[in-house]
Amino acid sequence: MLAITVALVLLLDFISTSGAAVATTIQLSITDCLNALPPITTSGCEEVSFKAALTTALTAATTSPYCASSTSDAVLAALLGTITSVTGDFQTKVCNPARATARDNKSSDFYKINPAATSPAWYKRFYDGDTFLNEHVDDDEGLRGKTEGAFIGSFRDTASSTIVTFPEEIQNFKSCAIEAAMCCWVQDRQANDNNGGCADNTYAANCTNKNPGDNTDVCYIDLGLAPTSHKMNNGLAFFDAQSPRGREGDSHCHDFAWSNKKTDSSSRYLGNSLYFVSMFDHLYSRGYSKNLAGAPMCGCIDQMPLVTRADCTQTNVDETYTFVVTNGVFSTSVTNIAVTFQACQATTNNDLNSYWKKINAANATRAQLIDDYLVENRRDSNGKRGCGFAIERRLNAGFYGVKRTIVLPTKAPTKSPTRKPAIARGLRSRNVPKTQNSERIRKADIK
Repeated sequence: MLAITVALVLLLDFISTSGAAVATTIQLSITDCLNALPPITTSGCEEVSFKAALTTALTAATTSPYCASSTSDAVLAALLGTITSVTGDFQTKVCNPARATARDNKSSDFYKINPAATSPAWYKRFYDGDTFLNEHVDDDEGLRGKTEGAFIGSFRDTASSTIVTFPEEIQNFKSCAIEAAMCCWVQDRQANDNNGGCADNTYAANCTNKNPGDNTDVCYIDLGLAPTSHKMNNGLAFFDAQSPRGREGDSHCHDFAWSNKKTDSSSRYLGNSLYFVSMFDHLYSRGYSKNLAGAPMCGCIDQMPLVTRADCTQTNVDETYTFVVTNGVFSTSVTNIAVTFQACQATTNNDLNSYWKKINAANATRAQLIDDYLVENRRDSNGKRGCGFAIERRLNAGFYGVKRTIVLPTKAPTKSPTRKPAIARGLRSRNVPKTQNSERIRKADIK
């Protein structure tokens, strides 16, 4: 630490000399002031809040004899090793080291959520939709899902109080094109939770092939985007109401997004977000399961089916930072973590497109990137919008090197054929009107 000597004038006593009062001046190093400081605690790590807490500490009864002439700016400058302006240095010198230490000391391994499967291989299969958790329908007592997935519920407290690592080794989440991930489901297997079509607890009769809460239109699946999830290198499957190929069955897609700044809490708590969205909120709490055929259940949004919209969860993090000076050495640590989850708050709540544009509002170019993946508001000069726009754009881009010009009909045919593309096996036709946001938001999402 930079040695800085500051004259702190303490009027300790007055000595009468020839009838005159003379002040005794003692030279104290600023280290004496720093060592007298009590631990300082703030919610979050911001220079403004730290200065406010520091100012209070400097005037405390146990501190003031050593720091009577010191301002929070002077002490902060000494702590940071500079007497010049410290604007911009606080995050780099104070907060980021504490966050790095917390990542090592206050983290939980994502691969230990399931104690019986601690290697990436099981989680890869799970996010591709290929484990017993993805396939089993609950039994008539409604216990199978909660029993088989009991470890998901048990991990909830851990995800609310630690940093859960992000499984970036899994191909589904490696090198995302933009900072967003998505999960999509096509089946509801759990009754009595106010979500989806499995609404009766006679499971064998009422919860086989039941639909989740329908909240999106799936436009197409490009198998070349996630070949490790289905063992096929390329291929396309289209679903569109304005196309003679027919519509996909009810489906539910849910996303989360994060900042491109590595130090932002949304980037540091990605594992927490993934656990909550993919495991706790949808599979464990709502019983949503099974992936769209030809696509992973969850992955970077650029590996997933192209859809019109998706619901969205934001992860709120409250970190408590404690600042301590010990023997002249200044240190910062994250001493408490509280994580909560809620529907994304933006111009349109619970909507990824709106939330993405909110968190990227400072960069108009970045803000528009989400429109390449969620096409509800996209349209062309001929009036085609949503899936109609997206499918025609993809067809005209060519088929893996073979480019052609194709124009789809603007209006749906009088009687839509029921034939589905082969890759769409297992998906069901729609028989309910589309709503912007048909699912009921669970209380867990909005607390």
